Amino acid sequence: MPKMVQTEYGEWYVPYRPSALRNIMGQIWFPYLAFFIVFAIFAIMASITEKVYKRRDLIQSREHLLQVLPVLGNRNAAVKVLEFTDYACAFCSEDHFQLQKTLKPYIDRGEVALFTLNVQKLGARSSMGTHHEYCIQQHDPAHLGLFADGVFRHNGGLLEEEVYRKIYQNTGGTRLKQVDACLNTSEALRHANAQKSYVEKLGVQSIQISYGSVAIQDHAIRDLHQLERWVKETVAQNGKLPAEFKREAQRLY
Repeated sequence: MPKMVQTEYGEWYVPYRPSALRNIMGQIWFPYLAFFIVFAIFAIMASITEKVYKRRDLIQSREHLLQVLPVLGNRNAAVKVLEFTDYACAFCSEDHFQLQKTLKPYIDRGEVALFTLNVQKLGARSSMGTHHEYCIQQHDPAHLGLFADGVFRHNGGLLEEEVYRKIYQNTGGTRLKQVDACLNTSEALRHANAQKSYVEKLGVQSIQISYGSVAIQDHAIRDLHQLERWVKETVAQNGKLPAEFKREAQRLY
């Protein structure tokens, strides 16, 4: 309790003693400190908001891509495996078909869907493949998977537009005229750019994605030796990833 003091005239009063906070606020440097604290709070809030929006954008991009990418199996299967590859990568063909072989029992039972994403890292030739993907999806969707497999069977040479056209025809495609008319449209270009941008945004988050990477339920791995084990355990848990796998993999977002 504050101690009262008597003046020389006999009056009593409580002497004013500024609190420690008032002392600090009275310092010449206090306004600068207050500005720094407010600025730091706003910076932290902005960073959190940016991460939330980036994550939402990536998830929306993924959901869109899973509706249009070439797929082997039931597109709505509980376990989704995403293969990152490149149409212009000749040595990726073996990996592509080996991955299909490994997952075939699960795909045949409707437990797993295997999606193929062309990362377009090797220039215009690989991007042209994504243009064809989009147009085949629009005009001959049932043929999309056959087209993708056909590309990997014939990508040892230069993949020019005419080669893609022949692959589509030779694998039984019947809507060549409509596909040709679609190839150079703004919609096809926008789709190819969106697909490429998705992979680039993952890279901005330091997720090392390139051809040869595989993601299970949004967790990416590069070492595929235990892929079947992780898929088997994820299927057994109705799509829930094993804790050990989550520790080893990179979460995409």
